[in-house]
Amino acid sequence: ALEAKLTDPLGTGSGTYGDAVSVSGERIAMVADPRYAGPENPGGSVYIFHRNQGTWTLETRIIAGSLPGLGSFGSAIDLSGDSFVVQGYGEPPVAYVFRNRRGLWEHEGTINGTEPRNWMWAWSVSFINDGLIAIGAGGGADGSLLAYLGQRNADGTWGPAGVVRNRTPYPHGSWLTTIAGDDATLLVSIGGG
Repeated sequence: ALEAKLTDPLGTGSGTYGDAVSVSGERIAMVADPRYAGPENPGGSVYIFHRNQGTWTLETRIIAGSLPGLGSFGSAIDLSGDSFVVQGYGEPPVAYVFRNRRGLWEHEGTINGTEPRNWMWAWSVSFINDGLIAIGAGGGADGSLLAYLGQRNADGTWGPAGVVRNRTPYPHGSWLTTIAGDDATLLVSIGGG
């Protein structure tokens, strides 16, 4: 049975609300991609909903354009416990990590791509564990790049942890569609080609 229908709390009807969705425990994260947005969604937004005694309510809305040093949010998000990672549009390509501390969602770090931007950057993002994130990045300079890895450093900041490559470049016209993982496995789905 349908538990709840989470509609755009702003009633903007922009068509981008819920572009990507992620669930973790009693929270849902949704991203509204800025590509089709008007003035109500500058740079994209992330909505966090919380379930309390069976009722879903909006916990917060994070607007990319309202935070210093952040570019636009894209259309990929993953929520894990008290953290989420969201794709960012920009040059170099980026992904932004947020953490809930004492009830406030704070920008915890930015993971930058290290190769020239390509149109497939971060179609999918996934927490591998609490301190490791995989960011889909199909293509790269030689066509073999599958993902960037970002890690939480001892001081709580985020930085690069390496890349994952295919042994051979995949065919022209292919694209990375989904990336997911856990402590021991990284799954990458490639379509087309």
